[in-house]
Amino acid sequence: MFAALVTALAAPAHACSTGCAELGDETLSLELATSGMTADAMVYGGARLDLDGPYLSVEGRSRASGLWTGRGSVGFDVFEDWEGFDLELGLSIASGGDWHRQVIYGGPGLGFELGLGLNIGRMHGHYRAITPFRDDPVGQATMERRWRLGFDLLDRVQVFGEGLVVNEEAGLTDWDEARALGAGVTLTF
Repeated sequence: MFAALVTALAAPAHACSTGCAELGDETLSLELATSGMTADAMVYGGARLDLDGPYLSVEGRSRASGLWTGRGSVGFDVFEDWEGFDLELGLSIASGGDWHRQVIYGGPGLGFELGLGLNIGRMHGHYRAITPFRDDPVGQATMERRWRLGFDLLDRVQVFGEGLVVNEEAGLTDWDEARALGAGVTLTF
């Protein structure tokens, strides 16, 4: 059973056995990561569908302190056909809140997403910045800057380490930057 799983994960992401439909260059990626912050821990999960240029993604992040964010994004990989460099531009809609106080920080907030990446063989470096359009509690709760360095273990499995800067509530309307280091895994289908 273990050998069959390793064989399936090592197969190219676009391989299709008998009886399945070919989708072309579309890929689905699933991520799970954990990060440590000063006196707080964070868990992240996400899914992304790449459609040979355009992409759709959903993700959520929850912290032990009770703060959470959820985001949906749509964007475009400008250099989709160039394997060495990535430039992604997108729009996101997000919300955030606090599980413990049962608070949602207002209606959904819109933001701009910028991603830059460099791929050298099995190594990948990526920077992503999400900047809210408004400076309100929802915008503050969903701001993010992330640096990631990943390595392809198998054709469908990537492990990564990341540095993350998010906003941390310092009162009901005051926010401070919080930094975290973490690690995770991405599976691509």
